[in-house]
Amino acid sequence: KRGKKEGLKTERTLWTGAQIYDTERACFCPGSLLVRDGLVEAVLPPMQTTQIDAQTRQANGCLLVPGLVDVHTHGRLGFDFCDATAEQMRQMRRSYALDGTTTLLPTIASAPFAQMLQAVQRVQEAGFDGVHIEGRYLSPIRRGAHAPQLLCLPQPAEAELLLDAAHGGAFHFTLAPELPGAAETIRAVCRRGGSCGIGHSDASYEQALQALDWGCTAFTHLYNCMPPLHHRAPGCAGAALSTDAFCEIISDGFHLHPGMVRMTQRCKQAQKLVLITDSMSATGCPDGEYAIAGISVTVKDGKALNAEGHIAGSTISLWTGLRRFMQFCELSLEQALPYATSNPARMVGLQNCCGALRAGLRADFLVLQKEQKGLDFSIASVWARGQRIE
Repeated sequence: KRGKKEGLKTERTLWTGAQIYDTERACFCPGSLLVRDGLVEAVLPPMQTTQIDAQTRQANGCLLVPGLVDVHTHGRLGFDFCDATAEQMRQMRRSYALDGTTTLLPTIASAPFAQMLQAVQRVQEAGFDGVHIEGRYLSPIRRGAHAPQLLCLPQPAEAELLLDAAHGGAFHFTLAPELPGAAETIRAVCRRGGSCGIGHSDASYEQALQALDWGCTAFTHLYNCMPPLHHRAPGCAGAALSTDAFCEIISDGFHLHPGMVRMTQRCKQAQKLVLITDSMSATGCPDGEYAIAGISVTVKDGKALNAEGHIAGSTISLWTGLRRFMQFCELSLEQALPYATSNPARMVGLQNCCGALRAGLRADFLVLQKEQKGLDFSIASVWARGQRIE
């Protein structure tokens, strides 16, 4: 919008009568949310709103929580970010938002390099905050659902080209650090302001620690596609749990046993555990035949498996994953929200854009209403940059 000098008023909205989530204190506080031109201008106590010139919306006691942040997701609605057009990506973004995810990093799986590079360019064209590269530079031993013929050794020059295509947006890079060329590639990404995660890796505990020294700050979908945790060979999982690196987990009850989710939540620092979906193109679609990373996938009862029986991503929304995480770990909404909001935002460097409701951040939030029975909540509406998603 044009500014006041051109005769137009600033767009200002005041949400009153709300219970607003305070990320720093992990609790809900009564108050009002003031939104100005798509950003949070202020979070105010109930008695400090009488003199504010703004359009008023009554929350009627509903909860206002930050929009969810998914930093690892491959697609939905039958589309995959690796080959979707920019317009299809925009359709996906709206669908994610309707399910509560207002910020996401489209995740590019293994493909020929030219296709991956074009996908990053389309992600940038579609207006996303950044991109997650999870493909090509992975261990053949721990490739999961990635086609073996699409894998190759890490190459710093390719990483530089992908970074150029991202045009300065958030850039997260998953690779296997034990492969030749990994150290140089990790350093190249970190030098440009990107972040790196250890994933699809057969690295030992010692190799994982070395990768953290090189600049890696995260572990991609912890436990999946890495050596099992063993008392004489802790591997990647042991390094993840015993350091202050970020750890992604998929809380669908399928990728990880609920008891493993609970154990991880109790072991890992609360600020460093990140809920992701790793969702693929079948999300929001009927069971059937789909594809990811060059592999055909069959989805039955919402579970995606390739012909070898390997899990090939999930079909859940982050809101569903959050609710299951709360159930598995016996956490309240107040306790669980950071795992799907502020934690992922910090992991990829987006904490100054999203992940909380505080002055200066985007006005991305969910309005939650209490169900008639029990203590459960449902999403009544979703707002991105202060505008309702419909």
